[in-house]
Amino acid sequence: MTSGPVNIQIGNSRIDGVFVNGKIVSGTWQPNERETYSGNFDENENLHGVGCRIYNLQKYEGVFEHGIFQIGKEYYDGVLRAEGKFAQRLSSLPLLVEGTKYCTDATYIGVFNSDWSGMKHGTVTYTNGTVMKGIWNHNAMQEGSVVNEKLGFKAYYTTRR
Repeated sequence: MTSGPVNIQIGNSRIDGVFVNGKIVSGTWQPNERETYSGNFDENENLHGVGCRIYNLQKYEGVFEHGIFQIGKEYYDGVLRAEGKFAQRLSSLPLLVEGTKYCTDATYIGVFNSDWSGMKHGTVTYTNGTVMKGIWNHNAMQEGSVVNEKLGFKAYYTTRR
């Protein structure tokens, strides 16, 4: 069995890291030109602990648990898109469940629905100064406040009767 530092390249696949008993325990594994895993690996060679996964233009940087992204930052094409706690279905990309999501016209801070259909509760701050804070259902506010200090506007909104 191979133990120690290893650097292997076969076609588009590359492994550069430390091996113990024939398995990578830390380093970088690039199975193809679109995908890279860097960090520490578990006994099944999944990212475990602090690490980084790059898939196409998406980058996940933070803490992994047996290959599943848990906490950290998500980037797209080098731009920070989200940070916080993530969840992931088998063979899917991680999605934010609690934290901050950055968009071009707004920043979302809160808890997101477990089915990933949008925000559950939290605050949306728009670039025009409008702040909406409350309870959401499929990205539609159900109850909460809407404030724009620049315009001198304050309101309470509810769908309840």
